[in-house]
Amino acid sequence: MAASLAAGTLAHARQDALDPALAAASEADREALARIEARVLADYEAGRFAEADAGLVEILPIEIRVYGEDHPIVAATHASRGAVAEAVGDNVAAEAHRRRDLAIRERLDDEEALAESRRALGANLVAQQKHDEALPLLTQAHAVLAPSAPPSDEQIVSAAFNLARALYAGGEPEQALDVLTPSAQALNDPSHDTSAWAALVAFDHGFLLRELGRAEEAAPAFGRACDLWRAHGGISATPGEACLSQAEILKDLGRDAEAEPRLAYALDAPDLTTAGAAMRPST
Repeated sequence: MAASLAAGTLAHARQDALDPALAAASEADREALARIEARVLADYEAGRFAEADAGLVEILPIEIRVYGEDHPIVAATHASRGAVAEAVGDNVAAEAHRRRDLAIRERLDDEEALAESRRALGANLVAQQKHDEALPLLTQAHAVLAPSAPPSDEQIVSAAFNLARALYAGGEPEQALDVLTPSAQALNDPSHDTSAWAALVAFDHGFLLRELGRAEEAAPAFGRACDLWRAHGGISATPGEACLSQAEILKDLGRDAEAEPRLAYALDAPDLTTAGAAMRPST
């Protein structure tokens, strides 16, 4: 999920062939930019994140010399360093890179690019449990991005998912559900079964429905998360908690025959996932 968004950021940053600053650059700088850009993309796509970051460090001063410090290409390189750091789980380092990207975007006239920078930094902050800082960024990002694409679009799903978590952490479960529901409904289709987002969104949707006393609606959401994680795996997740959550609801509804196989799935899981942990208030 994050990887494909990051790959898109890396690729988009390189669409600069017609930039007059590049045309005016020295042949040596143009050659270096093309060579290092190609290497960075290849390293990133191959999972060689340390090498990709080294390439970004190497290319940044050349880009600043060619384009100037306040340029979308320079901002995108900071964002790409953030994506690489997140890919190896270093959210603290990634936050610093994301903030440098955002600082440049705030000085430029591109509302959608600014919204994407806010989304990316907000998602990073949610991953670090910094929900209060994330909330305004994600609120602004979602307002701009949501009307621009279907709710199943990966960028929109990311904005909604992380905004919902920030809202829940801030004591607004109803608003969180309102934000997440369009993406949950859109991803509740077999065409999205292999999406890395589908199970995560289904789990959090079920969690919010159950928290708001709508357990009967939560059961199929947990069931979808259980089935997807069992079939396709997940990101830092096993099907355990999703299957168990559905089983508990089904038992409470008196549907024991449906609950038993789900409970068996949960007990067979290596452990219970903490996929929904970020939804719960920290103690």
